Amino acid sequence: MREVRIRTHGSTRNYHLKRRYGITEDDFERMLAHQGGLCAICQAVPGTFVDHSHATGDVRGILCFNCNNGLGHFADDYVLMEAAALYLEGHVLWPDYVVLPERRAAPVAPTRSSHLSQRYRLTHEQAEGVIAAQHGLCVVCWDRPPEHIDHCHRTGDVRFALCLPCNTGIGQFRDDAVTVWRAVSYLEPAEVCEPVSVEEMAELMRLDDERWFAFLSRAVPV
Repeated sequence: MREVRIRTHGSTRNYHLKRRYGITEDDFERMLAHQGGLCAICQAVPGTFVDHSHATGDVRGILCFNCNNGLGHFADDYVLMEAAALYLEGHVLWPDYVVLPERRAAPVAPTRSSHLSQRYRLTHEQAEGVIAAQHGLCVVCWDRPPEHIDHCHRTGDVRFALCLPCNTGIGQFRDDAVTVWRAVSYLEPAEVCEPVSVEEMAELMRLDDERWFAFLSRAVPV
């Protein structure tokens, strides 16, 4: 099978690039050369991974391992990444309404107190106080319960508590707001605004109102 792919496509890598992304090795090398050989987002390390839109399948650029994973943890949501970039700059977007999560019933791990004390200089009670002050939600997405205490890797200061995807996504972008803003800019051009008719706009507004009222039916003011 490998020999057939090499004969037909030139190499196994060429076969996989064509099958998955619709590009050839030459296309890959041209794109990477256009980027100066570096990741299209961080522009700090070589690009090695083909990135594509999961909605359209279009290839967007060549990324490094970290930036490619960072996009994945934020689900290619540049609005969420804007919130993450602002968070890294010290600005938390506190909402007016939240959907409160169910109370956590999982038992506390025996090592949690030791971990919190050694790594963050926090007691279990202080960590729970941080989470309670956030209404039991991640302060970036405001959608999931926080599972990790987040801290500044430069100063060691505890910031807030984050959910796993937001905490890991920020880590993949090296806790660097500039890199996250670059990721936002990288994704925004992929959003093409198609012209819509008056009727289509009215339907979009109706659906938006439905989603908003559905949210308010579950949310509480904070």
